Amino acid sequence: MILKTQVQLLWLVTSVFTVGSIDADGAFQAGDVAGVVANTTESVSSTSSSVYGIHYAGTVAGLSVTAQVNAGSDAAGSTGVTAGTADSASTGVLFTAPTTATSVKSTQIGATYNFNDLTVGYSYASAMADTASKSGTHDGIHEGQSAFGVSYAFGDLVVTAGKVSYKDATTATTDTVVSATYTMNVEALTVVAQLDNSPSGDYQIDLSYALSDALTLSSEIDSTTGKDTTLVVTYTTGDMSASVANQDDATTDASVTLDYGNADLTIGRVGERSVSLANPTGSAEYTHVSYRVAF
Repeated sequence: MILKTQVQLLWLVTSVFTVGSIDADGAFQAGDVAGVVANTTESVSSTSSSVYGIHYAGTVAGLSVTAQVNAGSDAAGSTGVTAGTADSASTGVLFTAPTTATSVKSTQIGATYNFNDLTVGYSYASAMADTASKSGTHDGIHEGQSAFGVSYAFGDLVVTAGKVSYKDATTATTDTVVSATYTMNVEALTVVAQLDNSPSGDYQIDLSYALSDALTLSSEIDSTTGKDTTLVVTYTTGDMSASVANQDDATTDASVTLDYGNADLTIGRVGERSVSLANPTGSAEYTHVSYRVAF
């Protein structure tokens, strides 16, 4: 008697497609598993820059791929600024405003592969996500920039290493960045501490406390730019989640997300940004809307 055994492998494929207001460097950051490239932010605050565009994310058998196309305007519809001078509200220094567009058309890709506790990632961006963030320390991604990294988990301790490369030969490729992150949970309190070798002594501490099943209070302390601190309150009930964030520049952002099963609708408000050296023109308050569908 001959026994035949048939084995079937089921690959679970998930994907999310977003059109409208998206994270300016979301696809790039998705592949930067070592976190070697700073997030592109609004001015000097920790709010992620938003643009109009198309974003895709898909996962199959441990491989995750993200891709996006950014339009030439930010989420508020601004496409550029007028040359001239502006008086910094924080320093009183006169400087020349840029003539380039706040956002530029660009494409980004990010890919990660997970094998047990080891994750390998790669990212590439054809252009800067937000030229207004180039000044100061919040410069995010650059033109023709790529990142490669690996991450390995030892229980609650995660160690990563990554390296950045640039298309422009005049821009020096950075040394390998090594980071260690430790997560601790004590009942309703979660503490995440991270230490990097570059810049020397850089650390970040994230605290999250669940006041109830619906209400969570979280804060972040980042030493990179002078111990900036943010505070976020999140409330979740049923299919609705709302958050209010007080940023390190004293502005307030808010958003509400409704879960429709395989689709999410998000409506948010980004607070006004003052004129500063990192954001010469400042920016008015604006509302953003996004609709995400998973299929």
